[in-house]
Amino acid sequence: MTAALYYDGATLRPRPVTIDADAATLRIRADEFERDVPLASLRATARLANVRRVIHLPDGTQLHCDDNDWVDRRFPRRGFEAVVDRLERNAGAVTASVGVIAVCAILFVTVGLPWFAKEAARAIPESALEALGNQTLRSLDATIFKPSGLEQYEQDRVRGEFAEFVQGMPDPDRYRVVFRDVPDVTNAFSLPGGTIVVTDAMVRSLPQPDALLAVLAHEVGHQAKRHVVRSVIEASAVGVVTALFASDVSSASAIVLGVPIFLLHKHYSRDFEQEADAFAFDTLTKRNISPDWFAYALAHIDRASLAEPREDVDDYTSSHPLTSARIEAARDRAKGFEPLVVLNAISIAETYGSGSDVAAAMQVGCWVGSKPRSDGSGGYRWYAQFDREGAFEIQFSNYDKDNKVVGQHSEGGTWAVRDGILSMRITRDGRVAPTDSLEAYRLERLGDVAEHYVSVPAGVEYDSERCDTVVGGRADQSS
Repeated sequence: MTAALYYDGATLRPRPVTIDADAATLRIRADEFERDVPLASLRATARLANVRRVIHLPDGTQLHCDDNDWVDRRFPRRGFEAVVDRLERNAGAVTASVGVIAVCAILFVTVGLPWFAKEAARAIPESALEALGNQTLRSLDATIFKPSGLEQYEQDRVRGEFAEFVQGMPDPDRYRVVFRDVPDVTNAFSLPGGTIVVTDAMVRSLPQPDALLAVLAHEVGHQAKRHVVRSVIEASAVGVVTALFASDVSSASAIVLGVPIFLLHKHYSRDFEQEADAFAFDTLTKRNISPDWFAYALAHIDRASLAEPREDVDDYTSSHPLTSARIEAARDRAKGFEPLVVLNAISIAETYGSGSDVAAAMQVGCWVGSKPRSDGSGGYRWYAQFDREGAFEIQFSNYDKDNKVVGQHSEGGTWAVRDGILSMRITRDGRVAPTDSLEAYRLERLGDVAEHYVSVPAGVEYDSERCDTVVGGRADQSS
């Protein structure tokens, strides 16, 4: 006989009772209360340390008993339950089970969860990804993004170059580029469904088409491998598993809510970054574009983004770890391509292969040139003065399709020629500009009065002719 508490299911307060049993019957006794119940109709909970045991009666009432030994004698465990009971009492077995659980947890996180996320992302229809991407973009437009301040011709230029770049890929029409302004943030975001958001600062930091295409190729790699959705699924594993197995729509919303947060503070895994980089390198190589442009883009953006970092939004390089290792990987894949020259704020010029040997004295004087835009929307002209002391002044005039001047600005600084490389260090208000302060051009002498310039980092070509006079601070062509 032992003490217990009887819960009748009608009131919250238990009734203290005594219980006893013979081979077939459990007897429950208290003041003015008696009840006999067949043992075969009862079920007792398993023993767990000194936790109070519960005996379930067939009508839903319960007995709670602290005497574990008494309950074990009346309700002996058999078969599998007996084995489990012995293991629970064995310290070595308990220790081993903890280790097995730890190993299983590690395997689930490192192997099982990535596999599940990959398969789940692959099973999501393209239409659903597109809807998710559109909803994410609306959410970011309402909170972080601002309308782009880029000129329409700049946006059209990038879109046109990107559209040509993705031709030959599976379903190229699914990819599109949109532009947004996030002050002081140089970034590109790959949304589910094929949309790539490029910030204004990214476009301005990479005026070279191949450099920007290298970044976009990396983002297309994230798109093709569905890295955004896979990362969010891994981060929201509990909610996603619940949604898949219980059809819980509220849990499934964890993906939708998680995408904008992930994009603003994205930290792709090392494997995802390597997959996207490899995709970019392969794609660039197939299009005869050196993967070194990707290395150039990373290094250039990293320097530009140090000026005014924002804590609420990661920039491109800070959100992509191991930048130096990835730069080396890009340069390794660029073997066989003509090397790029990436200038820094210390060097004046670096040798660019077998460029024409043009002496510095041949650059002294006044030069005039122009560069039309490929889309026929206009272009710009320049008037430059290079003196013998290494100073220069350049005045630019932007003109529209009707040859009307629509804007002007000027730059100045110092210059030098070495190994056929003309380098110009731009200064503003007597100080070296913090970004884009050093530009270099390979010179090719076309004659006594003409030179051909090839922009070393950008690969853009310019033609200029010598001017004879300078009038009113502006060089005028006399011929």
